[in-house]
Amino acid sequence: VVIKIMTPFGDDANRAGFTAPIVVVTEAARFSDPSETSVEADPLRQLRARQRALSRFGQDGELSTERKFIVEGTVTTEGELPWKIKDQSTDSRILSPCPHCGEYVGPERENLSFDTDAKTELEAARSSFWSCPACGEEIAEPERADMVRNSILVHAGQSVTKKGKIRGKKPDTLRLFFRWSAFQNLFTTAADIAVEEWSAVQFELGSAERELAEKDLCQSIWAVPYTPPQFDSVPLDRRSVSRKQDSFPLGVLPPDTEFFTVGAD
Repeated sequence: VVIKIMTPFGDDANRAGFTAPIVVVTEAARFSDPSETSVEADPLRQLRARQRALSRFGQDGELSTERKFIVEGTVTTEGELPWKIKDQSTDSRILSPCPHCGEYVGPERENLSFDTDAKTELEAARSSFWSCPACGEEIAEPERADMVRNSILVHAGQSVTKKGKIRGKKPDTLRLFFRWSAFQNLFTTAADIAVEEWSAVQFELGSAERELAEKDLCQSIWAVPYTPPQFDSVPLDRRSVSRKQDSFPLGVLPPDTEFFTVGAD
């Protein structure tokens, strides 16, 4: 077996002159955009080009099992890998059977509860629990472990019965996409995540520390893109701003002016 290590850094020649049937990309966000000095496509496409010595399809038209391209990484923004290829994929979900109602569900951030008025991390941890998105019943940690171990993968457009039977056709795509987040992570408990959430909201809203904490929660725990808060429903536009400015004659400053800045080219 020959393993060739390629990175998104350096010049384009570092990712050329090698063929491979299987390519595995980790920390995918780094491969999203070409470097400023690159004259070629982005690093991910350069890696995909390493597979063009092998056809995707056999002579019978069936998909080949020899050629594989695997991409994984921390979710950063919607415009970076791996999230930006989500819409052109199976967009699959990991669903687990609720021990109370039997529905197959995928609990998310809104299904983790804890006392938001807790005074300490320990208070937040002791009050934490997961709940079912379908019936709202509390899910104990041993129950969550059983749920995760009995998970199934359900593609976009499909549904699943209480007996675990998947209904609906598989999406007509070559690209499988799925994500896992805090609920599927059996290395941590609801208490662990509650402490992280509680600690984040202790920073002042709008502060740099609060923004960094929220970014970490989205990207590292919940596996969703971080979206900066929108403080104005109307985006700034040069023309709309210019229409709102006061009109003073040339050489006249407003009476409440405190500072005047001049730029010279």
